[in-house]
Formats: sequence, structure tokens, C-alpha cells
Amino acid sequence: MEIAVNLLVVLEMVGVNLSVMHTCGTRKYSGRRIAAVFLLFTAGLVGGSYVLLSRGSQFGNGNGLFSVLGFLYLIPIRLLYRESLPRILSIMCSSWIYTMLIFVFSVHFSSLFSEAGFALRVLLVQTGLYAGTVWFFFRWVKGGLLFLLHHMNGGLDKILLAVSVGWYAAAILLNLTFLYPKALILRLVTLCVLTGIAAMSYLLIYRLVKSCRNETQLQEIAYTDHLTGLRNRAGLFLDANTLMEKKTPFSLVFMDLNRFKSINDSYGHLAGDRYLCWFSKHVQELLDSQGRLYRMSGDEFVCLYTGRETPEFVKNIRLLPRVIQEEKIPFWGCSVGVSCYPEDSCSLDRLIYLADQKMYGEKREHPPKA
Repeated sequence: MEIAVNLLVVLEMVGVNLSVMHTCGTRKYSGRRIAAVFLLFTAGLVGGSYVLLSRGSQFGNGNGLFSVLGFLYLIPIRLLYRESLPRILSIMCSSWIYTMLIFVFSVHFSSLFSEAGFALRVLLVQTGLYAGTVWFFFRWVKGGLLFLLHHMNGGLDKILLAVSVGWYAAAILLNLTFLYPKALILRLVTLCVLTGIAAMSYLLIYRLVKSCRNETQLQEIAYTDHLTGLRNRAGLFLDANTLMEKKTPFSLVFMDLNRFKSINDSYGHLAGDRYLCWFSKHVQELLDSQGRLYRMSGDEFVCLYTGRETPEFVKNIRLLPRVIQEEKIPFWGCSVGVSCYPEDSCSLDRLIYLADQKMYGEKREHPPKA
């Protein structure tokens, strides 16, 4: 009877582990064929391991050494799934950690009571823990684990594998340390493994933070106009959509510099670049913290103004100095068009179109003087 109960404990763990592999792995064959192979392999492995382990005096005492035989499942898994060995190990170790910790808790909780019925209590506690946690574990497997496996690269996958193997080894060693508290060497080995896991965990966090920082820097480059340092058109769409999602009212101020071509023709393109930078600097000073300026293209700029005094802001733009003192270049001003969210539209494309039309309407009514 006790032998059958011990086998059921093992088979529960095997069932969960293989289900995780089946969820994450890309199969080569049909589900029925894979299930048949696993049943035959499990029957042979469990039968053979029982014959070997049952000869020892420690069999059935909850040491969990049988779980090491789980590495033998890598043989059929490698043949049945289109996955690399490191990826298989990452998947299986994540499952082994879960099932091993459930087993360890079941063993030591059951040890609080009398020795009679120990194996049955372990089975009942383990089954109860699976019933209460396995849904949440598989939810994480389908979301978190698969996400990690698909997106970790650049060496991060190798560190994740090392951390996973380390935690699996730590679960086994911690269980043995509890069972044999007087074994000094065992405690030292466990301490060394935990130290290694801590070091690898910090390395993994460091690499993740560094990777995120590099990605953030690349995004900033993608959203920045290299000449003026302003956000570009892509940055405008990103920021405007963020304001809309938060239901934050704003005015979209479209500005087109008057006679900019004549500046390039008369003073050269380098002076024209300085002209653009001078304009963007002064408009940003007018904005202060009430919005953001963007360079759309060429001499076209857009401002997302979140203040309440839009007419006053536009008036101040028109009052910018008429001469760039450092360059002795005349400033010909700019034409302005304004649309408001959400009064005029809740579509960014529509807001840009309306402001653009108003700006060109102003150019037609009040053409820049030659």
C-alpha cells in the first residue's frame, strides 16, 4: 500500500512537469503519440527506479532524490519536441522548481504528525496544494514563462537557465538539509549553491536593467529631431495619444516659419539651421512647463499647449524679436493655426488637419511682407 502511495506522489509530479513541457514546447508529433511515448517511458523509469531506490534504507522518507531521475525525461522530450536543449532545460527547471517545492512542503508538513500514514499524508497534502495552486502556476507559464522564453536574448536566456537550474538544485538541497541537519558538508554545499543563485540573480537584474536602458535610449533617438533636439513627428503622435488617453485637454498649435527659404538663400543653410534652433529655443521658453514643442519637418513646428491661455501664448509667439541679434538675421515671424482637444475633435489627425488649414488660411489673408 505504501509503495503505491509513494508512486502516486511521484506520478503527480511527473504529470505536472510533462504538462508544462507540452504547453510550452513545439510538438513534432500528435498529442496521442507523445502521450503514448511518455506513458511507456514513465512506466519503465518508475519501475526501474523503484527497484534501485527501494533497496536503500532511505527510500520513502521524503528525501526527494528520485526527482533527479527527472533529467532522464530530457531524452524523449528532445525527440518529441522541436526545441533546443537549453530551452527544454529552462522550461523543465521552472516546472521542477514548482513541483519540488510543493513536495518539500508536503513532506515537512506531514512530518509534524506521527510516522504512521506518513506517505498517505504527503500525497493528500501535495494533491491539495496542486488543487489550490496549479491553475495559477499554468497561468504564469502561459503568460510569464513563455514571454521570457520568446524575448530573452543576448545572453539573458543563458543566465535565466543557470538561475533556474540553481533554484531546482537548491530546493533538493534544502530538503536534504532539513532531513539531515547534522550533515555539515551538506549545509556548506547548500550555502554555496544559494550564494551562487544570489550572484546570478543580481547579474540577471543588471543585464535586464542595462537592456531596458539601451532600449530607452534607442527610443529617444527615434523620437528626437537631431538638429533642434525637439521631439519629432513620431514623438508628437506618442505624446498626444498619451494626453488623450488621460483625457487631458490641450491646444494643438501649428506654426510655419515665414520666408524661411529666403533665409537659406541669403545667409546659407548653416545659418538656416541656427535660425530653426533659435526659434525652437524661444518658443520653449514661452511654453515653460505648459506644453511641449515638436518639429514636424523643415520649418513646420507643432506645440501641444496644456495651459489655459492659448490666445496669450500665440500672441507672445507673434511678439518674438524681429532680429536674431547674434546672427544679425531678420526674423520674419510665423503663421499660426490652432485646434483644441476635445472641443474640435478627438482625432489627432483631424486636429492637425484643422490647425494646418487655419495656419494656411492666415498665410492667405496676411501674406508675409517681402
